[in-house]
Amino acid sequence: DTFPPGELTRLITTNGGEVNAYTFRDATMYSDFMPKDQLPLIFQLESDRMQNLNFTARQFETEKNIILNERRVKIDDQPMGYMFQTLDYVANMASPYNNPIIGWSSDIKQLSSQDVMNWYHEYYAPNLATLVVVGDVDPDSVYQLAQQYFGDFKNAMPLDIKNYPILSQTGV
Repeated sequence: DTFPPGELTRLITTNGGEVNAYTFRDATMYSDFMPKDQLPLIFQLESDRMQNLNFTARQFETEKNIILNERRVKIDDQPMGYMFQTLDYVANMASPYNNPIIGWSSDIKQLSSQDVMNWYHEYYAPNLATLVVVGDVDPDSVYQLAQQYFGDFKNAMPLDIKNYPILSQTGV
């Protein structure tokens, strides 16, 4: 509600910055590159993203279709993409790492906006995040901004770390 859709990107780019986001196996990265005099703006935007995510059903469906299309282009319609996905699946049979980073098409298709919001409310919290600030900045000022913008947020419950057994590879 604080910033309408697209406002984060607009504010960053109009203030001389760049914004990107990407996902790895264990993390989602939000990278903002800004002039150092805009550091308070970045903290304001990212703290708002961590606490006040809001989207419409239409926006959710649009993003879901973008992800399905990206998966189709990079994996389903590409022999090498499909081969690497299969290799990961077989090499990590007893681990959650057997799931592709982008997800399985069947999972993406049945994902609801409520599923996403439930996940967001459970896991988007400062104690499960890492903030990295690089550049010609004053560490004390950065700490003060982190305290100002994230210090009052509720922490998430500690993650329940699972121990996944490694299946023996039989070659069959």
